[in-house]
Amino acid sequence: GFALSLLYVNVMSYGSIMLAYVTWRGLSAPIIGLTRGIASTIGLLGTVAFQFSSKRTGIDFTGFWSIVMQGVLLGVSYYSEFVDDDTESLTMLIAGVCGSRIGLWAFDMSVSQQMQERVPESERGAVGGIQT
Repeated sequence: GFALSLLYVNVMSYGSIMLAYVTWRGLSAPIIGLTRGIASTIGLLGTVAFQFSSKRTGIDFTGFWSIVMQGVLLGVSYYSEFVDDDTESLTMLIAGVCGSRIGLWAFDMSVSQQMQERVPESERGAVGGIQT
């Protein structure tokens, strides 16, 4: 529910806040468009990674590695603010945010699958009523 939604509602996504920031840092519009496309494609890889991993390691471990992966890659993005070289800093920021989307989407699918399998049918509306 609420905790899962916080994974989406943060500034470490390639949304409007980050677009304004990378534009302010001097990244050109064509490069921004290219990296946003790459970020979207990488996000789709999260669904592939979920299918591959859940069949081989189970849903619990898939959820574990995916949230750890997201945290580590967002950590790379955070650390980029302390790098002096502008090009390296922007590369780390964008690569970390883009890569973290794999963990985000695999984790989201893991949580959704666990809710479907483990929450009794009579309680599903109360537990997952706000999630669509």
